[in-house]
Amino acid sequence: MNYIVNTDKLSLDAIDRFVDPLGPVAEEVAVSNIEILEARGEARGRAQMLLELLAARFGSLDPSVERVVRQADVAQLKVWASRMLTATTVDEVLC
Repeated sequence: MNYIVNTDKLSLDAIDRFVDPLGPVAEEVAVSNIEILEARGEARGRAQMLLELLAARFGSLDPSVERVVRQADVAQLKVWASRMLTATTVDEVLC
């Protein structure tokens, strides 16, 4: 089940059609995995937006900055995004 959901190649409708006949336990696992994928997608989107803002404000970014931002969770990305309003350097954003 995890493999099917994590390959990210099936639509939610296809997953539902696969899971429904398997019963409530399979449905619970699928829903949990889908929620994880949605959270990952949100984090990826926020990270991409933050990287674009950092580059627009401070210029070309060091690959290590990109790596740190892409590995951050949503809560950390929110903190950094709010620091963009007052920071004068990339280090001030990510400290």
